[in-house]
Amino acid sequence: MASQRLGVSEEDGSRNNSFLGSNNLGTNKNVKSDRSRHIWSVREEDILMATLKELAANSWKSDNGFRSGYLVRAREAIKREFLKTDILPHPHIYSKLTMWKRNYGSLKSTRMSFHE
Repeated sequence: MASQRLGVSEEDGSRNNSFLGSNNLGTNKNVKSDRSRHIWSVREEDILMATLKELAANSWKSDNGFRSGYLVRAREAIKREFLKTDILPHPHIYSKLTMWKRNYGSLKSTRMSFHE
């Protein structure tokens, strides 16, 4: 029975395409396109990190994170270096910071477990 679902005949092992799933998926108009995806260059990441350090040093950081408006400040700094950039505070910078927190947070917890 499993061989019929995979499109393989039990007798001779040959493929029977009539049992294979349809490849006609069509387009779904409700699916959001991936136009907002941005591949960060090393220079862009460096500028973002330097900007965040500068904001933290200039009292933009509080106990619970940065004050409101920090994403716009980060975008302005990147825009000064790259005049034709398409980086936006939401989703690009916010997503990058979230990714850094997730990756480096797990790295930090891994490091802590080695020292215990």
